[in-house]
Amino acid sequence: MIAKLRLFIQHDYKGDSFTINSTRNTPSIVFKPQDGLLEIRGSSFPEDAGSFYAPLIDAISKNSHNISYPLTVNISLESFNGPSSKYLFYIFRLLEIVHLLGSKVVINWYYAEDNDIYVAGIEYKNVTKIPFNLKHKNNKINYKDCI
Repeated sequence: MIAKLRLFIQHDYKGDSFTINSTRNTPSIVFKPQDGLLEIRGSSFPEDAGSFYAPLIDAISKNSHNISYPLTVNISLESFNGPSSKYLFYIFRLLEIVHLLGSKVVINWYYAEDNDIYVAGIEYKNVTKIPFNLKHKNNKINYKDCI
């Protein structure tokens, strides 16, 4: 599985930025620490959520001091499974530590008409100590509004 995952990661050689392209079962991930941007988009049903989210978790853990702050996190998922939810929560906890240590982090959780995605956003918002915005997908992402 990890060998397959490496095929989807494209390093852009600027710091520890990377992109993971979406598949039918996995979301795209764009992480640009030098620009203060993290985006996760699509559906998240990976065979092994731990292996899929490991590069992102590793990058946040190892490079929190190299991220340009404020860090804007845009999450726009169509659907996701329980294991993905667990790793999203773990990612939010890592970001919460970064935020509580004094670096500004803002999470924008985008939802469509799907009530489950909206409810999941409310649940994440209630258990994190990070500014957490719930936004309908009809609202365009305006990065200046996130800061």
